[in-house]
Amino acid sequence: MTIKQMIFLIVGCVSLALGCTGIVLPILPTVPFFLLTVFCFANSSQKLHDWFIGTRMYKKHLESFVQKKGMTIREVLKSAFSFLFELEVQMNEICDHL
Repeated sequence: MTIKQMIFLIVGCVSLALGCTGIVLPILPTVPFFLLTVFCFANSSQKLHDWFIGTRMYKKHLESFVQKKGMTIREVLKSAFSFLFELEVQMNEICDHL
């Protein structure tokens, strides 16, 4: 394994961890980290790339995006609700400090 492949492997693992954290935390985006994971795993190891493509996380969050089908209405509403909820929480924090 070359140095370049090792770097891609390390960055891919870190982005996978951040993407998984983004599933739980609404403030952290999931899709960009998973896209970075796919890119890094594809450049580091075909075996890792094939593994990630077969996971439920990939199929749930990225498959429609990669196939250029876009987001479903449910995904759009879920994202919008998460954003508005977090905005409300932040605004309450700001108002409490005033």
